[in-house]
Amino acid sequence: MGPHRQSAAEIHANLRELLDWQFAERNDQAVAQALHSGQGVDAVYGLDEAGLLDGSSPFWRKAASKATGKA
Repeated sequence: MGPHRQSAAEIHANLRELLDWQFAERNDQAVAQALHSGQGVDAVYGLDEAGLLDGSSPFWRKAASKATGKA
């Protein structure tokens, strides 16, 4: 039996646990609903603000396409 391939969810969970990272996901509808109902939001960032790994995006896309066999 070959090595276990981690799912995206498992990778995120492992990185959060090992590195104490927090992953952001854009969900405009959820933010709008929260604001409309009077809930606060932790933070709002502009789309022009760079993240830690933004510069490595082309590398990860290429690696993912090789891993999945999709070009």
